[in-house]
Amino acid sequence: MNMTVKKIRRRIEERMYEEVCESGIQESNSGERGRITSHSHRNMTINEKAKAIIKRIPLVSNVARWLYRIKQMPWRVQQCEEGVQTLLVNTANTQHALETLKSSIESLKSDTNSLKSDIATVGQVADSVSSHLASLLVQLHEKTDSYVLTINDKLDRIKPVICAGNNLVITNVDGFIMGFPAEEWRLPAYQIIRGNMELGLVKVFSKCIDVGNVIVDVGANVGMYTLIAVRQLGAEGRVYSFEPTPRTFDILKNNIQVNGYLETNKIILRQAAVSDKLQRKAKFFVHKEALTHNTLYQEAGVDCMEIEIETVALDDVLKVEKHVDVIKIDAEGAEPLVLRGMRETIANNPHLIVFMEFAPSHLHRAGTDVSAFITEIRNYGFTIRQVIEPTGEVASINDKQLLESYSINLMLTRE
Repeated sequence: MNMTVKKIRRRIEERMYEEVCESGIQESNSGERGRITSHSHRNMTINEKAKAIIKRIPLVSNVARWLYRIKQMPWRVQQCEEGVQTLLVNTANTQHALETLKSSIESLKSDTNSLKSDIATVGQVADSVSSHLASLLVQLHEKTDSYVLTINDKLDRIKPVICAGNNLVITNVDGFIMGFPAEEWRLPAYQIIRGNMELGLVKVFSKCIDVGNVIVDVGANVGMYTLIAVRQLGAEGRVYSFEPTPRTFDILKNNIQVNGYLETNKIILRQAAVSDKLQRKAKFFVHKEALTHNTLYQEAGVDCMEIEIETVALDDVLKVEKHVDVIKIDAEGAEPLVLRGMRETIANNPHLIVFMEFAPSHLHRAGTDVSAFITEIRNYGFTIRQVIEPTGEVASINDKQLLESYSINLMLTRE
């Protein structure tokens, strides 16, 4: 190896010498050009001249190139090692970065799953809140509707009151224009503020009336039951309405007229008391402050005005009718006389319904044996039941309860 290098070196030196010689000859022959070339060779270093010469020798150039490369090999290997080390470091860094990225992705996945869970929870909460709000809205609507109904009911109960001539009070009751005697202030006051005084009886009485019925109102007073009946009868039905008190009868007639029924001829008005027989002149006692309690029987200790009235028996009045369906009786103690005066009517109408006030104190004032009267009612074939206020429920009642009652309404039916 060393010998080869020496030979090459020697060959290079010889070639350099020849080149120098040739350069001198060319400089003398070429003039200015030779001077320039000589000057250029003079400025080159030994290594540059050696390289230039080596390039002109093909074999030497290739060998020198390989020798140079071999000489440079350790440095290049070192560079490769450094490059590999750098690559390893970069790879490690990349792997670390990938691990970090993977960890970040896993964390992101975990956060995403957690977010999904939170979103699902929020959705459930939103659904729950929505459902609760819907329930609250329904409750609000229900309460609002209830309040509206309550307010409307209260507004409906606020009835106009008119003070008219002849000491009358005018108001609205159950859709009817009704006049009341102002001296009997308790009845109009109750009707105006509370509504119908016998709401339960009104309910049951109304349910028993059909189109074409014949209805009898004994003790019609100012006409509440007469008007309720005629409103439901249709074109073929009739109402017989009896009221003995002159002032009350005038109010009854006016109430019927102002509500548009007087000219229909569907109401037959009689200013008379109902008893067990026809009597042209009978004593009748009018309370000065309680016109609803006027009676054939004077009450001790009560300031009354005695007048003469006509009495009639229902059998005489109703004999022209093919059927009688409902009779309402409020006779202030004269109920036994009313029933005795309608025996034929009871017998001829097996489906007859009788509504009757039962007040032992009124019956006692009339001299009636209350127990015997209860038996008499049953002997007519009636089943006795009580109308409960204010619901209108119809309930059974025994004799003991009847005797202990103060004032109740009975419903008498024949099974």
